Amino acid sequence: MLRAAAATGHPAYFQPLKRLIRNAMTGEESRFRLRPGASPAVLKETFGPFVAGETEFDPVAILRSRGYPDSKLSLIVTLRHPVDLYHSWKRLYEANAHVDGVDSHLFVTAFRQGLKVHHQAYDSGLLVTAFATDALADRTPASVLAALFARHGLRYTDGAAEWSDGRAEALDTSIIREAEPEVFRAAGSLDGVRRSHAYVLGAPKAAPGGTEVPQCVAELVSAYETFMARSRVDLGGTG
Repeated sequence: MLRAAAATGHPAYFQPLKRLIRNAMTGEESRFRLRPGASPAVLKETFGPFVAGETEFDPVAILRSRGYPDSKLSLIVTLRHPVDLYHSWKRLYEANAHVDGVDSHLFVTAFRQGLKVHHQAYDSGLLVTAFATDALADRTPASVLAALFARHGLRYTDGAAEWSDGRAEALDTSIIREAEPEVFRAAGSLDGVRRSHAYVLGAPKAAPGGTEVPQCVAELVSAYETFMARSRVDLGGTG
């Protein structure tokens, strides 16, 4: 979605608010300010995956605290099936030689934080869209993104969802990314910023496709299915 925003000429920022939090945890000074311009900006934030501070923030609350009025804000909450997302986290952990396996407690906290931010923003009257990737499997990427962008007053142009033949790499260069603290990069050690967590995992439970995941991850499926139903309503069912 961030690539599509960049492709249509919207300033596209990759997790600028989480970068502020990471910098604060490592004692590095940082600031964030939207670049001036008439076009709406699109910010992508993610929760997790390594330390608690990355799972506890609320992007909407941060922007409100910095003086951005609700009339200038809207929110798209994107969630994947928790089992798929858990295995995505596993790949991130495997890419960092200084961390062990996925911290399931952090994973559950991050997933639930996405749901919490969605509910709080919705209850406050902000324009919010639930975007569950599985609910839209029967639609083309172009139709999904066109509906999503129209709902949030963003431009959408034909071809914005086509990222083949090296176009994805070209679009990535136009996404605004500030340098992350070295400790959070894949090759860095997180020993200095990780928090300890005490939690108990239940017996592994078979997930779709026969893949086993911790019980606490499997228990997120029902919440995701509720979110997926909201997603179908927000984006007009199938088409």
